[in-house]
Amino acid sequence: MDRITKLKEFLQANPGDNFLKHALALEYIKIGDDAAARTIFEEILTLDPAYIGSYYHLAKLLERTGETDMAIQWYEKGMEAAKKAGVDKQVKFELLNYQDLAERGDQFDRIVSVGMFEHVGKRNQPKYFKAIDKMLKPQGLSVLHTISHTHETATDPWIDKYIFPGGYLPTINQVTSQLAHFHFHLIDYENLRMHYAMTLDEWLRRFELHKEQVLNMYDERFYRMWRLYLASSSAAFRYGDLSLSQFVFTKGQKNDLPLTREFLYK
Repeated sequence: MDRITKLKEFLQANPGDNFLKHALALEYIKIGDDAAARTIFEEILTLDPAYIGSYYHLAKLLERTGETDMAIQWYEKGMEAAKKAGVDKQVKFELLNYQDLAERGDQFDRIVSVGMFEHVGKRNQPKYFKAIDKMLKPQGLSVLHTISHTHETATDPWIDKYIFPGGYLPTINQVTSQLAHFHFHLIDYENLRMHYAMTLDEWLRRFELHKEQVLNMYDERFYRMWRLYLASSSAAFRYGDLSLSQFVFTKGQKNDLPLTREFLYK
């Protein structure tokens, strides 16, 4: 039984579950059925305008199919949802690649990247920092939050095939050498390794708690595969060579920052 059929069956028992609807829409996109995906996204947002993630995917779909004006309308609705949530001054939706944003000439006081650098790839690391260099104002501050590996090594073939295709875990040395190349100044480094191990433990606990739901949505193979991934990743952070690295750096010297790291947690 394919995923679409399983999701449909599960939705019959849980008709108000927007997470399942959203997942079904993404499956339709994978097989090229944009019309079905659009119908679902619009249904989600009609019933729950605060489901912000669907604004993004619907707008991307509409842009891809040439309905640019409609895509813009959905982005505007996303901003309306952000306003209702009280974060409209901090949030702006845009349909573009971060490299395109850099080429556009926009500059920022702060740039934060969380969970993205693992997907940049080894060869594209200089391009990432070049983009940050273009976008970050003088004395601006940037945070790079990424899983890292102690030693430079190829991505595990099983992970690459089944979990994160195309992913690459950088080493601390690779990051810091790029910082030096672009004249960024590292002001703080923190390894949140144990925090992530505990997070993976919690994900695994919840995953196993909802085993029947996962089996209904996918199959036994999928369940065993992701259970192995979560458990082995937790072990790798505790006992292996994985870290959760958080680099904080400035563009040029910035001597007026607080003398303790307390400001990083505010």
